[in-house]
Amino acid sequence: MFIQDTTGSQQTYIDTSVARCKEVCIALNRSGQFDSDGDSKALQLAVVAFRDHFDGDEYIAKDFGGFTTDVDTIVANLSTLVALGGGDGPEAVTAALGKALELNWRRDSAKVAVVITDAPPHGIGESHDYYMDGEPDGMFQTSV
Repeated sequence: MFIQDTTGSQQTYIDTSVARCKEVCIALNRSGQFDSDGDSKALQLAVVAFRDHFDGDEYIAKDFGGFTTDVDTIVANLSTLVALGGGDGPEAVTAALGKALELNWRRDSAKVAVVITDAPPHGIGESHDYYMDGEPDGMFQTSV
């Protein structure tokens, strides 16, 4: 699972994710821990992109149709991401984690989420946090 921050400061990181994703997935498949024929032991990948609550964009957190074994699909999904918005410091990290948890994870598999961001989540006491009591949707409320 790639959880990619797409706020204004992230374009370099998005570009790097696109450039390195296939390489990382090929290395994982070559490790011998996964079957490449699409059965229950195949490497499954997904992307969740996130911004922030007040960015006024079409999403706060979104996925691209769940898990797939097609690395080219993941690279294509990452390639559509454009950095916009942000500005208050913390971002909608917990909304992204919540979106990731909604996906159909295999029960008996090892699960790895790579979160690519340069900002903490809302609600942990960071300065310039407009949501000091946690994400406004109530997901993963934290106290300071």
